[in-house]
Amino acid sequence: MTSHDRKEVKKLKDKAASKTIFGSNQDIVVIAAEDMLKKCNEKHYADVYSLDISNTGITRIANLEKFIKLRVLDLSCNKIEWIDGLQHNQELRELKLYSNKISELNGLEKLKGLTNLILQFNNITEIGNGLKSLRALKLLRIDNNKINKVEKNTLTCCPNLSSLDMSNNCIHDLTNICCLKALTELRLANNQIEHLPDSLACKSLSELDLSGNSLTDVGSLNGLHVLNRINVQFPALEILDIQRNQISFIEDMESLKLISTATEYLLIGNPVESTPEYRGFLAKIWELVLNLESLNKVSSIEANRYARFSQKQKRSKNNPKRPGSATIIMRKMSGFESKEVEEIIKFSTRQLHTFETSVQERFNSIRKSIDELLPVQAMSKRSISPSKSAMDERPYSAGQRPSSRSGRLSRLQEAMAFATENFTEEPEQTS
Repeated sequence: MTSHDRKEVKKLKDKAASKTIFGSNQDIVVIAAEDMLKKCNEKHYADVYSLDISNTGITRIANLEKFIKLRVLDLSCNKIEWIDGLQHNQELRELKLYSNKISELNGLEKLKGLTNLILQFNNITEIGNGLKSLRALKLLRIDNNKINKVEKNTLTCCPNLSSLDMSNNCIHDLTNICCLKALTELRLANNQIEHLPDSLACKSLSELDLSGNSLTDVGSLNGLHVLNRINVQFPALEILDIQRNQISFIEDMESLKLISTATEYLLIGNPVESTPEYRGFLAKIWELVLNLESLNKVSSIEANRYARFSQKQKRSKNNPKRPGSATIIMRKMSGFESKEVEEIIKFSTRQLHTFETSVQERFNSIRKSIDELLPVQAMSKRSISPSKSAMDERPYSAGQRPSSRSGRLSRLQEAMAFATENFTEEPEQTS
């Protein structure tokens, strides 16, 4: 291509407003600089600090040379296949390139001040040397790609990296990830991790997501089968997510009792849930990890409420009382896991049955005593005694004594009805 031809192509690109320019193999879609400036409602390129050209169908990063003061650039949800054309945008601090077709990580060499890089939902297979100039990088999202290995020194060139998300890739080995001393958040969900490295350097790590992997224990965090120095490895750890792994034995999670800084644990979906010791283990975690606020999405407030309810269950076995109303029972059940709700419902049903049986026995005992006191003539008139349904329909409310009527038999019958609805204490034993 001659110099004249190159100038003509450049003119066409500058005039293009989402128009198609035919290249050698495929169509190239770019946006003219003037149209981007107009989109920002600015008159001068140097006044543009943030530019959003997401979801515009562009296939190339082009015509950004004049935006020298650009700090935030959003190129997400397009059809970009490689990163280039950013060499003049050295003031960039945040670059969004998620949901494109990028397969190689390059073209970032001049962005030495970049702090946030968003690259999820692309086709990246390796990081390589793509980050070697980004010493200021603090946040990297490269989840939902096709990375299966992190080579040595690919991340150590980013000494300030504090938040790293590599979820939904094909990673097996964490050796070259867990050496980042500034990391506070590490998300590695849904990879193929079976073991954690023997030595970890993440002293500042406060959130660790390892859900959806193939871990069989958490004891390998420091190279021991039973971890007893986890506070040394993770002195700042607050949130640990190891849901949906392959942990089968309580012994493989004993170390969780020792993380004194932990505020949230997520352990759901491991085979260990089916063991008889599991529920007691959770109770022990609540007892020993004093800062814990949430365990398996149950807050400490809900857990305390359930613990109190369980204690009441034990106390009430030998002292059955009338169960609470449906509103009270539902209030007790709010916030619990489905299994816990089922247990509460079963207990309430048993409690109700026990109460009904107890009331019936007491009523029979009272009636027997009354029958023994009544004269024979009154016994013959029992047909005038109201039926159970009639007693249930009496207008006075619970706790309110029925109005007195003349006649000894009528008063005794009213007393019997009152006892049926309100009697809650054990009858005194007669000698």
